[in-house]
Amino acid sequence: MKPPVHVLFPVGEKGGATRDLLKASNQPNFYTKIYNRICKKCNEPSIGIRCSNCGEKTSIAHICPTCRASLNSTFCEKCKKNTSSHSYQPFPLKKKLMLIQKKIGIRAQEPFKGVKELINKEKIAEPLSKGLIRQGFGLTVFKDGTVRFDATNSPLTHFKPKWIGTSIEKLKELGYTHDKNGEPLSDPNQTVELRMQDVIVPIQSGKYLVDICKYIDTELEKFYGRTPFYNVKNIEELIGHLVIGLAPHTSVGIVG
Repeated sequence: MKPPVHVLFPVGEKGGATRDLLKASNQPNFYTKIYNRICKKCNEPSIGIRCSNCGEKTSIAHICPTCRASLNSTFCEKCKKNTSSHSYQPFPLKKKLMLIQKKIGIRAQEPFKGVKELINKEKIAEPLSKGLIRQGFGLTVFKDGTVRFDATNSPLTHFKPKWIGTSIEKLKELGYTHDKNGEPLSDPNQTVELRMQDVIVPIQSGKYLVDICKYIDTELEKFYGRTPFYNVKNIEELIGHLVIGLAPHTSVGIVG
C-alpha cells in the first residue's frame, strides 16, 4: 500500500499526515468508524471476537439508522429499516495500545501507521497487536491483510552456485549432484540446470521472508497463545523449503 501501513485500523484525520495511531491516541476524544463489537462485561468497544481485557466473547450491536436503537437483529421492526453493524463511535485507543504493548512486550514507535478509513463492507479492523508485531520486525501490511515483497519475475534456466550463495553440500542435499554437462558438482563456478519448479529469490527477499517467519511465530505465541511454527533465524534455514506459486486472480497454486 502507498504509503505503507502497519495495521488496518482506521485513524481518520486524528493521526496527521502519517496516520499515526500514537498521535491519535493522545486526542482527548478519539472517534472512529468501526464494527460495532462490544464487551458487555467491560461495557466498552472491542476489535476482536473476544475482549482484550477480560477474555469474554464480545457481541455485535446492530444500530437502526432512524431511531438509533441498538438491536440484536439486522432489521428494525419499529422503523422497518435495515440496521448497520458499524458506526462512528468513541474508541479507547490509548487504553488499548497500552494494554497490547504490555501483553506483547513490544513498544510502539512513532509513527505507528494505520489507515484513514476501512474499505471492507462491515468496517472490521485488524487487531492492534498484529500491527505492533509487524512494526517490531519492520514489516507493513497490504489492504487484504497480507505481508508482501515486490520483485520482478525473471525466467531462469541455469545458475552457478556462487551466484546464489548456496554451498555445494546444500545443493547436493536438494538433489543437485551434477552440472549441465553431467559432471559431478564440486566447484561453485559450474553451471547447473535449474529444476522446473524450483525458484531462486533475491537476497533482500530472503531477509524479508525471515522477518515474516519471525512475525508469524511471535503472533502465534503472543497473540494466539500457540507454539511457534517456523523457528527460522537466518536465510540459510529457508533453503529447500516448499513454496506455492499463485498467479493473480486465481485460486490454485503450484508447489515449488
